[in-house]
Amino acid sequence: MYLCRISFAIYLSSLVVFNGILFASATSTAAAAEVVTDPSSTQSPDTMPPDTVSTDTVSTDTVSPNTVSPDTVSSNTTSQDTVSQDNTTTVPDSTESSTTVEATTAGAFSIECEPNTCPEVFGEIPKCFKRQARDGSEFVCECPNVRGANFGFTCEDKYYRDFQNSKPLSTCYGLECKTGSVSSRGFPSKYNERRGGDMTLVYVPGAFRFDLSFDETFMIELFKDDLVVGYGLSPPFDEVPGDLSDKKNLQDARYFNGYTTPPDFSIIGDTMWIWFGYDNSIAFEGFNLSWTARTIEIECPSRPLRRSLPDDSDRLIVERIFPNTQHGVADEYITIDYTIDSEMVSMDANLTQGEYDIYYRVSDNFGSAASCSYTLIVEDTSPPDVIFCPGNYDLFEICAAQDANLTEPMAIDNVDGEVVADLRSGPLGEGANQIVYAFTDSSDNTAFCRVTVGIYCQPPTRPPETQFPLWAVFVGAAVAVAILLLILAVFANAKLSAIRAAHQADLSFNPEEYTGHKPGAPLEEAPPPPGQEKMGMYEIHA
Repeated sequence: MYLCRISFAIYLSSLVVFNGILFASATSTAAAAEVVTDPSSTQSPDTMPPDTVSTDTVSTDTVSPNTVSPDTVSSNTTSQDTVSQDNTTTVPDSTESSTTVEATTAGAFSIECEPNTCPEVFGEIPKCFKRQARDGSEFVCECPNVRGANFGFTCEDKYYRDFQNSKPLSTCYGLECKTGSVSSRGFPSKYNERRGGDMTLVYVPGAFRFDLSFDETFMIELFKDDLVVGYGLSPPFDEVPGDLSDKKNLQDARYFNGYTTPPDFSIIGDTMWIWFGYDNSIAFEGFNLSWTARTIEIECPSRPLRRSLPDDSDRLIVERIFPNTQHGVADEYITIDYTIDSEMVSMDANLTQGEYDIYYRVSDNFGSAASCSYTLIVEDTSPPDVIFCPGNYDLFEICAAQDANLTEPMAIDNVDGEVVADLRSGPLGEGANQIVYAFTDSSDNTAFCRVTVGIYCQPPTRPPETQFPLWAVFVGAAVAVAILLLILAVFANAKLSAIRAAHQADLSFNPEEYTGHKPGAPLEEAPPPPGQEKMGMYEIHA
């Protein structure tokens, strides 16, 4: 037991000495933070060294989060970040080799606000940049690089908790920040300094995404130091008390630490913040994080686009075909140039059959532009329309089949007009002949008419006359007469029944309805008609 206590004491002593050596070594290599810009740089991202690889990210609901392995738990650090950025003249094509992203010259377009709409901060008015974002905001402020300074789009957000001991802000605003990098103090040497944090803010006018990647060397102390990258210009730490689980679940942000190089990732938008927090314990090599901002990208077709003529016309009305395009500014700040065979097209085009060279260019108000060239093929895929195809028929008294006068079908084509039929059948002969008419247009589209024609040398055979015996004729006539008499008898009987019914109705007497002379009443003679005298009973007029 005594020996165990001695061994344990020796172990503790050696551990303390070891940590002290590490601390002293890291402190001696610490250096002040700096922001480096290189306006003259024209290095293309395609040829950038590993420490200047670009990045861009979108919100967590658009880009899947990096998988955090067990060795990528959060940490605090004491080192200071170093930020640098380069101008870029070309941006690598995003999807197709035929896409061209044009050079953007910083300062070629005015991107500063006139007038400056940024509020005063720490007695200083921040620099104001135009921002034509999709969310409707029109400006963004570059916050003063002072210790404990505010941050955010208007530099009015306050530092919270871990930021109280932060170093001055590092900022990179403008088109010259399309590519850049940020690293821990002294990278790739070990970082270490007193407890603190380093904040970097980046704004690239017109960007829709940052593509980011780490150098292969990546070592941030577990459980102590934190590296967080997110969209916007202010981390949402006012909502997070700094717990590890909360920091790892920040919206629109990515969390990193540990000793394994994280995969490339992206941040969606035109702004991002990068925060590195640390304590003054064990130091590691740190990190170098590089980004490239994407302003305009076109998914240019890698193969010719094909469109078919309508069935009833030799011309195609083509809407301007815009490839899928991404950009970071609102649509009203985008200019589109669209040409067909070098001729500018602002509306729909009326095209005939053939191949056309399409040029598509997109530019924004900040001077970023991308273009795309591809081929459009307008082709005829409609077969001729058979407007008349005779049905099956027979020809008689044709002893030489080649002399048969066949009924020809007719067809018209949307491009070629009337099309002559090609007879696709064997030699005609006596009997039934299967005939196929083929109508083929200039684009090898074919329609068919199929007919069966009977060709016979003899005249048409009449059907034999039907002969009936004489007795059958008489029997038929008698039956017809009997049926006629029966019909007449039925009709006469019905007529007689109707007459009788009417007569019976006239003989019926109703005293109440009778208006003539009633029994016992004196007889009254009606007066003679006007102009006639009353004659006596025996009076005779000559």
